[in-house]
Amino acid sequence: MLTPDIPTDKQREIIRDEEMLRAEDIAVGVHYLLTQPNRTIFQQLTISPRVESQE
Repeated sequence: MLTPDIPTDKQREIIRDEEMLRAEDIAVGVHYLLTQPNRTIFQQLTISPRVESQE
């Protein structure tokens, strides 16, 4: 699925619990950057899960 060192079932659980971002989450952020007016400058974009892993 996303990370080869984490079993697929565990990854699905982490995504369901919103502890891991999905590719679509990153794509939405990049789309936002690319659709802003030329007068805007982005110096940094930070995308992180809302819920931190409890491990």
